[in-house]
Amino acid sequence: MENHRKKILLVDDDTLILEVIEMALSYHGYEVITAHDGLEALKLIERDCPDLIVIDLIMPKRSGIAVIQQIRKHPIQKPHVIMVSASSDKKTTSVAIECGADLFIPKPFDIDELLSEVDLALSA
Repeated sequence: MENHRKKILLVDDDTLILEVIEMALSYHGYEVITAHDGLEALKLIERDCPDLIVIDLIMPKRSGIAVIQQIRKHPIQKPHVIMVSASSDKKTTSVAIECGADLFIPKPFDIDELLSEVDLALSA
């Protein structure tokens, strides 16, 4: 399995959500790093060059949208981005995709669904 070579950054201000997703992805063979806000996420993206970012929309210091917009300006790093949020109306979903998210998954979500989407994104 090549998953152990893939690095995923999880970004959410909810510690419980971070722990659950981190445990599932680690068990699935991925290397996982975590951030609790958008500013910390930007620092880790620059330092660790993740292959995929799973990011919440509403967070302190920088929103998920602001983080995505910032990383999409980077000339070299082009990680896959999955945005998750309890705000899942059509407008929010379309703004996330327009700003550069590859996929939007509404909260609450099934962890197996997220794992499938992560596998799919990283196999492309």
